[in-house]
Amino acid sequence: MDRLYATGLFDGVWPSVEDTTPSERPSWVVRAETVSRISAEGAVGFDNDRGGRIWGAVQGIGMGSSIPVQLGLEGLANGIEHSGAISLRVPSLGHPPTAWSAGGFLAESAIPFLAPDLGGGNPEVRRSGGWLGAEWLRIQPALEGAAVFRAERIRSDAGPHGASFGPLVRIGAVPRLVEVIGTPLSVEGEARFGDVRYRRARIKGSVARSLGPLALAVLGDVEGASGDVPLDAAPAMGTELLVPGLRWGERRGKARAVAGLDLAYSVPLQGTLRVRLRGGVIADETRTDGSFGRASDWLGGAGVSGLWWTPYGRVEAGFEAGTAGDRRLLVRLGQDF
Repeated sequence: MDRLYATGLFDGVWPSVEDTTPSERPSWVVRAETVSRISAEGAVGFDNDRGGRIWGAVQGIGMGSSIPVQLGLEGLANGIEHSGAISLRVPSLGHPPTAWSAGGFLAESAIPFLAPDLGGGNPEVRRSGGWLGAEWLRIQPALEGAAVFRAERIRSDAGPHGASFGPLVRIGAVPRLVEVIGTPLSVEGEARFGDVRYRRARIKGSVARSLGPLALAVLGDVEGASGDVPLDAAPAMGTELLVPGLRWGERRGKARAVAGLDLAYSVPLQGTLRVRLRGGVIADETRTDGSFGRASDWLGGAGVSGLWWTPYGRVEAGFEAGTAGDRRLLVRLGQDF
């Protein structure tokens, strides 16, 4: 059953042992409900870091020499990123990999805080290329992995540009649909060659516990890069709302280490009160010209917010402050994507 679900081709699988005739042994019967041959999904949201955001995907399933084939078209846009991709996925019932995939993509990322204390600009990094990869998914426990070879051309207003190619490997826990506290375990690394050469690695995870209505998680996140890493791939303290008080993409450098404690408490009216205490160091921060090498800097932040769950997604509002003097309100609507 797990292997059937892992293909992504089935919405439901129901096994049963049924009697056929009194003279025969019971039979093992499996009924499966496949996904639609053509499906479309979409989501919208807002946060006061990236502004409005929208995501959409269309997927079709066909057959090629008795092998199911999934074709997909996907697009995403927000105040910082714009991307689109076309993909081909071939699921497998065998042992790893769970599926083979290939595709092409276009992406554009703005760098909103090149050097916020010095008034830096907002350069852009544009990528176009393709990939060939293998996926692995395990239902229980919920683990996933991928090994991908990417080849692309990078164009940048600041930083390296040119052809770049190489492998990326990632393995970790399958993220929940909504992460209130902590972060899923994940280990990834990539190596790039060509005109733009760099190495990048990241490990993150958390340990969570529940004490009645109170939930807490201790987390850690370490990421580093070497070589001519493009600005959109360089670690940042503010990306993914990692350190409270910082905006998305702030304090970007060659290496980052963050640790913290998250607390969540259930309140009436289907709400949750969340407290985040996090801090760490950013090494070799970017200069105003997009190069790296400023001194390392220790930063910390705390945030308190209320979350409410509605049929249309999450509503969150709160206040954050950081040791660098940052004070800001936090507003988020909809799921994370």
